[in-house]
Order: sequence, then C-alpha cells, then structure tokens
Amino acid sequence: MKLLDPNGPVFRFLSRIGDLIILNILCILCSLPILTAGASITAMYYVTLRMHRGQDSGVVRDFFHSFRQNLKQSTILHILLTSGTILLALDLYILWTLWEFDLVFRVLLVIMAILAFFYVGICLFTYPLLAQFNNTVLGFLKNAFFMSMKHRSYTIAIVLVTLAPWLIGLYVPYALEWLLIIYLFIGFSSVAFFLSRYFATIFDKYISADEC
Repeated sequence: MKLLDPNGPVFRFLSRIGDLIILNILCILCSLPILTAGASITAMYYVTLRMHRGQDSGVVRDFFHSFRQNLKQSTILHILLTSGTILLALDLYILWTLWEFDLVFRVLLVIMAILAFFYVGICLFTYPLLAQFNNTVLGFLKNAFFMSMKHRSYTIAIVLVTLAPWLIGLYVPYALEWLLIIYLFIGFSSVAFFLSRYFATIFDKYISADEC
C-alpha cells in the first residue's frame, strides 16, 4: 500500500514529526541548567537547518555535535543577550509605569518598544548564525544586527511567528495551558523548523552553494 510506503509522503511526515519531538525534548533537557540554554538552542537550529538542506544524519548525533562544538561561544552569547533582555525589560516596565505622567514618557516608551522588537530579532538571528557559521562572539552579534536590519521583512515575520503563539496564549482563555503542553512536546522544535526556512533563505545569500 502507498500509505505504508517508507518513501511515501505519509511516512516521511510521521518520521519528521517523530524527529521534531525528539529534538524538542533534547532542547528542553539540555536547557535546564539555564547557562547551557544558548548551546541547546544553537544545536536545535543546527539540526533544523540541516533538515531543510537534506543533510541531517540523525537528530541525536547532529544535536550533540553542535552542542559540544558551540558550547563556549553560545554560553557567552546567551549571557550577553539575556542580560540585555533583562535591562530592556526593566526600561520598558519603568516607562510603562510613567506612561500617564508626561508625553515624553509615552514617546520614549514607543521608541523603546520599537527597539525591543528589533532586539528580539537580533536575538533570534544570533543562534541560527552560530549554528551555520564560524565567527567571533562580537562578529556574531554584528552579523545578527546587520542581517536583521537588512532583511527587515524577514525579521518582522520571524519575530511575529515566535511571539504570536504566546500573545494568543495570554489573551485567549485556556489557550496558555494547551500552548504549554504543545511546546513541551514539539512546540520549540516546530517553530525552529519553520523559521529555518527563512534563515536558510537569508544565509544562502552569504554563502556559496558548496558551503550550504
């Protein structure tokens, strides 16, 4: 039967779902020490990028290959980006509490919100860049900024795809509980797999076909 054909679309789809579940579990477990979250996210994107390029040689093997290879740089980047996120969140919170007092605070809050949107874009670009390229920590941050600014339409799409489920979860009754369950099993890897199509398209503009 074609339905049970190992090379058929149904079998390939189910196989991919299984791979994404395994990848999601690996990402969560390897992020639990917190400091290794950057290496875990990088490894997840390493796997999903290879999936899109048809180069995957096994989820577990590819994941831990990237995890070990990028542990040092990804940990430094994770600390820097997390620190920046905390500072930015505090600034937004302070400006939000001052919203009603003066027009200046409202203008500053809007400006900070726009900056925060693109900062999220830079954060989202950094780990896939680390998964794809070799560079210094400063080089990755510069390239993440450059690419997120140059490819603004992609950046907007990437940020919206990443944040939209959580915004829905916060404002739609009972959606958050289901969202958490989905993300525990397959959510993180599925989003990474979907976004990897965008990242692969962007990265292909900067690397030759032989390096893809």
